[in-house]
This record gives sequence, C-alpha cells and structure tokens, in this order.
Amino acid sequence: MNKHSKAYRKYMATGIATAMVATIAAPVVSPLTVSADASQFSDVDENAWYYDNVNYLVDKGVLGGYTDGTLRPLGTLTRAEAAKMIADSLEIGTDANATLNFTDTKNGVWYTAPVAALVERGILNGFPDGSFRPNATVTRAEFAVMVKAAYMLEAEEGTGNNTTFPDVVAGSWYEGAVETLVNLGIVGGRTNGTFDPGATVLRAESAAFLHRTEVPSERIGYEEEDEELSLGNVEVATSNTGVTNVSVDVAGATAGLGATIEIFANGDTDGEAAYSESVPVEAGVAAADFSQLPLGDYVARVTVGEDEEALTAEAEFTVEALEIEEIVGTTTTVDAEAEEQFLTFSVNGEALPIAYLEDMGYEFEFLASNDDVVADARTGELDAASLQAGESFDYQVRVTGENDFELTSDVTTVSVESFATSIVSIDGADILFNDDVNSESGVISTSDDNISLADIAVEYRDGETTRLAADHVEGGERVFEFSSSDQTVALIDEDGVITPISDGDVTFTITAGGVDYEVEATVTSEEREATEAEVSKDEIGLVINGTDNFALTVRDQFGDAVKGFAESIEAVENSDEETILTAAYDPADGTDREGKVVVDVSADSANEGTGTLEIVNEAGDVLASLDVTVDADLEVASRSIELVNPSRDVEVDVNPFNADNNTLELVLNEYNESGLKIGGHNFNAEGRYTIESSNEDVLEVGGTPAADSTDGRFTVEAVAEGTATVQVKEGSIVRYETEVTVADTTPALAGASFVDGLDITSTEALAVEDIIDSLTFSGERGEAEVTYAVSDDNELVISLSDDNETVSVATISAFSVNVSDAGFYTDEDGDIFLGDAELESGFAAGTEGSIVLRLNRSGANNALITTVVTVDVN
Repeated sequence: MNKHSKAYRKYMATGIATAMVATIAAPVVSPLTVSADASQFSDVDENAWYYDNVNYLVDKGVLGGYTDGTLRPLGTLTRAEAAKMIADSLEIGTDANATLNFTDTKNGVWYTAPVAALVERGILNGFPDGSFRPNATVTRAEFAVMVKAAYMLEAEEGTGNNTTFPDVVAGSWYEGAVETLVNLGIVGGRTNGTFDPGATVLRAESAAFLHRTEVPSERIGYEEEDEELSLGNVEVATSNTGVTNVSVDVAGATAGLGATIEIFANGDTDGEAAYSESVPVEAGVAAADFSQLPLGDYVARVTVGEDEEALTAEAEFTVEALEIEEIVGTTTTVDAEAEEQFLTFSVNGEALPIAYLEDMGYEFEFLASNDDVVADARTGELDAASLQAGESFDYQVRVTGENDFELTSDVTTVSVESFATSIVSIDGADILFNDDVNSESGVISTSDDNISLADIAVEYRDGETTRLAADHVEGGERVFEFSSSDQTVALIDEDGVITPISDGDVTFTITAGGVDYEVEATVTSEEREATEAEVSKDEIGLVINGTDNFALTVRDQFGDAVKGFAESIEAVENSDEETILTAAYDPADGTDREGKVVVDVSADSANEGTGTLEIVNEAGDVLASLDVTVDADLEVASRSIELVNPSRDVEVDVNPFNADNNTLELVLNEYNESGLKIGGHNFNAEGRYTIESSNEDVLEVGGTPAADSTDGRFTVEAVAEGTATVQVKEGSIVRYETEVTVADTTPALAGASFVDGLDITSTEALAVEDIIDSLTFSGERGEAEVTYAVSDDNELVISLSDDNETVSVATISAFSVNVSDAGFYTDEDGDIFLGDAELESGFAAGTEGSIVLRLNRSGANNALITTVVTVDVN
C-alpha cells in the first residue's frame, strides 16, 4: 500500500492551506477539557486497542476529557462534537462571528463556528426539514461520509483492501465512503464480518478514523513502500573557517547504509584520494566535513553502498583563500615555568594553524607590551626565561595579505602564573572537631572542641591534585581566605578555625586564586551522645575457651563518629546465670577518630549456653546486640581465611609511610558443625598446607607458616599496586582462598614554587630554605617530613623521610653559561646552599651572570617549574 493516497497528499498540500486562509477567531469553549496525555484519564487503559488513537488526538488538543477526569472512550459522539473534532484536527480556520440558519441550532455557542465551517465546505449538511440535529448521535456510516468528504479521500485502484460487507447496502448514500475508507485501511469491519453502518460511532472509533487518516503508517495493512536507491547532486561548500562540507541527498536509503566521501586533488580521480571519510547515511543524507584543505582544485566523489549495487556521484570544486573578517587573541594565562608556549588567536571565531593561513598568503606578527616575552614574533612563541609569575603583559596579532590587506586584533591581557601552584578549583574540605574527628553530617555543636576546616582538596592548573591545610602558605602568603555567611551563628578566622556562636545554619566560603568553594554547616547547642552502633558480625559462636573479635563503630545522633567510646561491656550469661563470655576493647581507651574499635571476646573455659552481648551507652540505651552461643564441640567441620583485625579491609598499601598497612595479618580459622569458631588452624601439628600468592609481583606471602605457628595466623605484604589471591593449598589443590587488593598511596610532589626575585649579591651562598617557597604532595605522607640532600652531580635531592624510610620526590638542577661551577653543596654543619659547588662556598666578588634552576619530579624528564637566579656579587 502506498504511504499516502494521492488524494490525501493533494489535500494536505492545498486543502489545509486553503482552509487556513479563513479568519481565525478566538477559540470557543467546548464542554470538554483539553489535556496532553491520554494516560492521565481514569478510564483509559494504556493496553486498550484504541490507546494510540485517542492519545494522538489528545496530544493534538482535539480530543479532551470531562471535568470528572474521564475521557469516556466508549461514549457516543454527537453531530456537533463530530464537526468540532474534524474542524480542529484539520486546523480549519473558523469565524467566531459565524451564524447558523438551522431551526434547532444556536449561534454563539461552542459548536457554531466549526459546524458553520464544515457546512460552508460541503462536508456537512442539514436535514430536509431545516434542522441540523446537533445533539443527535453519529452513526459509523455518517462518520465515514464526513471523513471522506473532509479529507477528500479517494480509493486507489489496484491497491489497498477490497473487502465487502454483507450489511453495506449497494448503491446506498454511504457505500462509496465506506469502500474508500476500507480500501485505504482507515476502517475495518466487526469481528463477525459486518461493517455495522447503523451503529453509533464511539469516541474511540472516531479517534481511530482520524488518526489513521492523518497518519498513513497507522492504517490497517500498512506496508512501507520500498524506494529505489538514488543519489542527488553532490553539494560542496567551504566556510570562512576553512571547513569544506561535502553532502549528497540519498533517496531509498535503508538502515545501516554507509557512504565513502573522497577528495581528489587537482582533479585526478584515477589516483589515490587525498582525503577520505566513511560516514553513515542519516536522514537521507551522506555528509562529511574536511578541515583546512590547501588552496587548489578538487573533485569530491561520494560512493553509497557496496560492490555492484554501489552508486557514485561527483562534483568539482575549488578551495580559495578564506577571507579573514575577524582576528582575536585567545591566550589569557601562561605558565611561568613551561617551555615551548605560544600565544594563540582565532580567525573568524575558529582557532586555525598559522601554517595553514600562511599557505593562503597571509603573514602574522605578534606585538607585545613587553617585547622580551615574545621569542618569535612570527609564531608567537614565548621566551620562558622572561616570564615571571605574578606579572602580566598585553599582546595583539597583526595579519597582512594581498591587496594591502591588514587587520590587527584588539589588545588581550595575559596573566603569568605558576601552573604548579595556581589553584583552578577547590573540590572539597572537611570540618574537624575534637581535633581530628570529621563532621560528615556538617553539624557543629557548641560543646565541640578544636573545630576547624581541614584537608582542603585543590586542583592546580597543571592538573595535579592534593589536599592542603587551611593555614597553608605559599610565597610567604596564606593560600586561602575564609568567611562566614552569618557571624552570629559561627565565626571563622584566617587559619580556618571555627567558633560556634548560636544555633542556626551557616556557610563557610573558602577562596583561593579567585576560586570559591562553599561548606554548609549547622550549629547546634545540643551535646553529642552515642546513639547508634554497628558491629561486623551478626552473632558470636565459640567453643569453650575460644577467642574471637569483632569491629565496633559508634556514631552520635548526627551520624558522626564518636571518639573515645569505651563504655564497659557486661559479661554474657546463660540461662543458669553462668558467665559464658567476656569482652574487652582493644585498645582499652575505645573508639578512634572514625568511631571504630576492635572488641575481643573470650569464651569461658567450662560454661556453655546461649546469651546476648550488648553495647550500651552512658544513658543505658542498647546500641547494638549480638547473640552468643558457646558449646564444647571441638570437631573441625570447616575452615575459612579471615582477617585477624576485623576493622581492617582486605587491602594493603605499598606506601612506605603507611607502614601499618604494608602488611595484612590473616588467619585460617576452624569451625565445628554448628558453625561455632574453634580457633586458628594448627599448621605446626599437620604440616600439610602451603600458602601462596597468585601474583608475587603484587603480593608476597611467607609460604608455609613457621614451625611454631599454631594459631593459624600468617602475614601477607604489599609489593606493587594490583590484586592477588591468597591461596591455602594441599599439594596443588587450592583448599581455601581470598582476594587481597594492593593500593599505592605513596606521596608524590603535586606542586611547587620558588621564591620570587631570587638573586645573589654578596659572597654568601644562597640557603636552600631561601630558594624553595612551597611544596605540596599527593598521596599519604603520614609523619614524613621534607628533607634535602646533595647528589654527586651537585643537584638538590628533595625527599620525604620518617624514622624508617626516605622517598625521593624531586631534584633541582642548576644551569649557567656565565657562572662557573654553579650548583648545590653541603657545608660542614650539614646545611645546603646554592653557590660555587667546586669550592663549596659563595661566589667570588665580581661574579656576574644568571643561574637557571629546574625542578623535576623524580623519574620525570620535563620540568615542573623553573626560575632564574640573578648573580651580581659586589
């Protein structure tokens, strides 16, 4: 079946356009309310056969619901309602001043205008007695006649449906309309094979008539018509930003059809294409963009399809020099330490390479307010040695071309920053109370001690991230500024220390380098108290004389950790009031800054039974409880690899400054038939198990435990970041295993800065403390401090060190062409200086020149920061 009947296409092209010429009056009010979605009506089932039909008209605003929230899809349709539906769906212009001359109609009511419009067009007529009967119901035959007339439908010969109905009277006034609508797939018959022309048309049926008429793909028996594949003319257009678009209309394209678009230089289509793109055919078009084609003549070839069925179309075109209408300097910030930086610009709103524009005959010159900063006026390359952090300069770009063309950009101001210390975003901050407890809830109590902002997460312009203390200093100045939105609620000083004043909400704003970050907080006078607890076990099951432990986490009423919770735990008794289990905190002073502590439990050596262990707060409220079972069955039924410390994750860390997490203690525990813990496996007694790592490059284990390992415990150690499986084997068979994650939080240098304006003007050497302004680190450094040492090459080695480990994080090298033997050295007191490394002293009087200092992260070849030290020794 055709997608659209010829008559319908003709009507949609001319009939509606003609109808819209009529005067459009203000909308009249009908008894129905208009909505946008049929599903909201209480009596419309989304699974009903008519749902899509009524939803279509509801969405168009043609079909509306009633004030009781119903649509009444199975209700009848009056002649007046039918007239309004058809007029609204066809968007026929109606005249608000129209009048009707029928004996039973009214003027100025909701149906007057649409009925008048349809009568005027011959779509509706009155009855011989002069009446219109607006409230009479419409039959299926009548509605078929209305639709055929309104949409000027015609049956299509040789196509469509040709079903006949035994109850359609031959030669009747409605026969032609029914046959046409059936032929076009707009209506069908009843399930019993009849059309039922005299039956009243339902509102749902009328919606189906109109929906199928207007949307041919919804018609009965609709089939998509296959269209023969064909190509239109190849269109080529080059924009004033150097983008050449090649496109062609593709008729009859099927899903997944692809095209190849090739560009041949100098019109030579026999050789290899200079440029080629494979693209999908989308929405009947194959198109591709080619950027910055050189000047010259070309042929664009578009091939759609493959092999023998492929179609090809070509077009010749010429790429000419683009016309520069606008040039704008686009560099606003440069790095004071980076090499090979260039000033940039846009042409006609697009960043285009200088070489491309030069090939078009244009020449460029970069003009600067400080000529020293521009090393190459043609390319805009900057002189790194002339860039000083904290300074700025202006520049313009001048372009010239043929026929005396000249255009100069407006002035652009460039800020010189140290990208390694220039903060571009603040991504988080903690509120600490009682020295080191994190207020995850954002609540601050007036009874809290030592409240402050801490661990401010920042990102530098060079992409490095780290966390800084609130009082962090760089260049002798504080990095952060703080403010409170309401000082009557809470104050905050220059160090980020918070003083709560009264109940209320407050916002603390952190500012650094023009970047703001807000921390929301709530101040309360309510004192904190332990109100909830979590335990790592659901129950405790032990054999007599057995031991176990569980992790306890305690939080307050705001959801924050409770530090120092150590309320005594009563011994657990059985039903005979005999003690079967005791518990104690490890460590004895209770929970840490995260509200966590390990609770060790021990079963009695003789008493058995069941009971309940309770964690109780100071007020006597039970925060958590565990069922306890103790019995005397010592026969092993199962084994499992478990954590010795249940508060730990199954994770280790290679970070040497996180020594507590370099290793992980595991235990092979044994359980009886009831699932009660007996204790650790006695490796010494049996000697049949070995312990291995699935990847020793990530995680190491000690193999078979030592001969005196009678409690099932063994240790694994981090080697490198990754995951590995710890396996307890009997021979080559894996009996028990668990996966361990190895992390690497080893600190690395995130940012650094030199002191500004370094110079040496006396015979005294420059102390390293006077050279380095600030160092910031990513990762976890623990208690490690920054230390300095001098290498055999007279480089300054920067390390992090604690009592046990030293990790190199960066080196500073000294370079000079006019100051001999410049470098770092250590004097007899162990202090480090920049001076004459050969003589291990300051420079001699009369020494003049400059020394370039370059800081590299350990293992990196590129400089993180550089600076110039001026030497002029009096």
